[in-house]
Amino acid sequence: MTDVAVNDAVAAQAKGWVERARSAIDMALAFMMGSILVVFLIQIVARYALNTPMGWTIEYVAIAWVWGIFLGFAFVLRDEEMLRIDFLVHMVSPGWQRVFDIVAHSICAVIIAWSIPKSWGYVSFMSIEKTAYMLIPFHIVFAVYIPFAISVVVRSALAVRRAITGTGYGVGSGPALQGAVN
Repeated sequence: MTDVAVNDAVAAQAKGWVERARSAIDMALAFMMGSILVVFLIQIVARYALNTPMGWTIEYVAIAWVWGIFLGFAFVLRDEEMLRIDFLVHMVSPGWQRVFDIVAHSICAVIIAWSIPKSWGYVSFMSIEKTAYMLIPFHIVFAVYIPFAISVVVRSALAVRRAITGTGYGVGSGPALQGAVN
């Protein structure tokens, strides 16, 4: 077996593992969103039919929603599935679109990367507090931000690389923006 064949086999195996992990997380998120609906309905019945509001339901819905959004972005959402407000970008040439992507994604990566150490400190500090009803330590509640932030930095860096090489812009690949900006 040649080195190329071995590398291709390893890449295919890694891709399969990533897809299985993504699928498992996607199913867990679907369960989480379904549980949010059930708990929300329990709260409605308890509050309005039984006149007995339950604080844990509001707490659960808030925590599950935040975890669902952050985990979904970090591990399930594909780049082509993201919602982008890009009406201005489509008004310019592909070369300028690449420039916009390089600038925007670089700024995003730098800001989020800068926030990670401070966020880690905050998450660690919050281990001294617990939620009011479910008594979940806040460092567990907030910990989901760390993989989210890392995924934003990685995705932004990959987007910058794609913009530099021209991959997916309809202008071919090659050196960074060579003759592409019109």
